[in-house]
Formats: sequence, C-alpha cells, structure tokens
Amino acid sequence: MIKPIPLLEVVSRYHFVPQAVIREGVVELAKRFGSKVWEGEDDLDTYEGAAAVFDGLPFTVMHYRGHPENTSTIYLPFEIKDVEVIAKIISSIAAQLKLSPEVIVWQRKDNPEL
Repeated sequence: MIKPIPLLEVVSRYHFVPQAVIREGVVELAKRFGSKVWEGEDDLDTYEGAAAVFDGLPFTVMHYRGHPENTSTIYLPFEIKDVEVIAKIISSIAAQLKLSPEVIVWQRKDNPEL
C-alpha cells in the first residue's frame, strides 16, 4: 500500500535518483495516492512534487520546469542500485497506482548506464 508523506520530510533525508518517466502529470499521480502536491526549488530548478512510502521505501514523483508537460518522474533513494530491483519496484508502484505499462515512457532498465 502507498502512504503519502510530506515531500520535504523525505528530500531532506535521502538523495533521490530518477528511475522512471510517466506520461501523466504530478497532480494526477498524487491524487492516485492521496498526496498533496508541493511546489519548490532545489539545485536543479523549480518543481512540483509529491512523496510517499511503498512497502517501507520512500519515493518521490516530481516534475521540473522545462521537462515535457504532463509527465512526472519517479525517484527512488540513491542506495537502490540494482537495475532489476528498480524495475520490480517501478512495476509495483505502477500497479498500485493502476498505471498501464504504456504510460511508462522510460525507466532505468532501458538505459542502466545512466
């Protein structure tokens, strides 16, 4: 089960890495797991985002200014590096959010060297 948590709570504790791009906006994704959408700015740019915990694992859903409209990126903690594990986590999150595979436009297993 996905449980929403405050975005600032997790971004201050973890270093996140992009792991999948979804063809759906942050607001729509956040509604799927009952999260508030936060706006802010970090070293990269301004963003809107949401955060949650899935099976004890925090993740964020972010959209940075300049990224394609109506897309979101799922970020996982830096410590998770195994591409197969990442693919399973993304698949599980997508299933929980009732996302069809077609809306995942990119994920780490497509370019593991990135």
